[in-house]
Amino acid sequence: MPAAAKPKRRQSADPFSRTSLDQQVSHVLPLYFQTFVILQQQIKEGLWPATAPIPSENELAERFGVSRVTIRKAMALLEKQNYVLRQRGRGTYVNEAVVERDRRSNFSGLLENILNFQQHTTVKILSFGKVAATDAAAEQLQLKPGEEVLRVVRIRSDGRTPISHVTGFVPYPEAERLKREDLGNSTIISCLEATGLRASSAEQGLSATLADAEIARLMKIEVGAPLISMWRTVKDLKDRPIEYMRTLYRPDRYEYRVVLSRDSVSHSPRWSEVG
Repeated sequence: MPAAAKPKRRQSADPFSRTSLDQQVSHVLPLYFQTFVILQQQIKEGLWPATAPIPSENELAERFGVSRVTIRKAMALLEKQNYVLRQRGRGTYVNEAVVERDRRSNFSGLLENILNFQQHTTVKILSFGKVAATDAAAEQLQLKPGEEVLRVVRIRSDGRTPISHVTGFVPYPEAERLKREDLGNSTIISCLEATGLRASSAEQGLSATLADAEIARLMKIEVGAPLISMWRTVKDLKDRPIEYMRTLYRPDRYEYRVVLSRDSVSHSPRWSEVG
């Protein structure tokens, strides 16, 4: 008898599923966009001074091992975002004003200083209400699949542009402590602690994803633009999860930075985070 056909695995509708988050950006982004991201980073790092033109399209194409068409598209995107200025007869130059502005306004890490974050950004609440927990939220909050949670979706901006899209899940009864009007510009965990809860530990992870049409519209970026995806689960003093959040960050506004120290006992270099 022929073997029974295996049932097709149903794909999760959760936009924050591990499958969607763990996609390798290099496999799905157009080559010109990959080139743009690298050039943008090199500009921010000061590879080319503003007083001299950056290499020509032919030189960059040879350096990256791509076609001139790819370089031309990447440069057009850099110009559109004001990172470079084309000067007729002189070449293309780094726009120092935009680069310096980004250096001043970027937050220095994804484990952000909450007080600084609240003082220098504003928040718009997109939704606030009770929903059935997604598979990921149920797992992280140690709930039964489909159990009700409070979901808060917000956009955080810095006065110029949206910089992050935040989806927070809070279990009950802790969620009853939160009121929409009390959130304001504060983070969810700050509001929970203001009611007497105490966060004692957190676990978080980083991945990469691409902006879909809705996220692109809300964050004012192009569809398919790369985003930093961070998840974080916060627990209270009794080791009970009290918040699970997923945040999508614009990579041009964040850098991940930690200080590491070497373990002097090991023969080969082993590093651990300071603090």
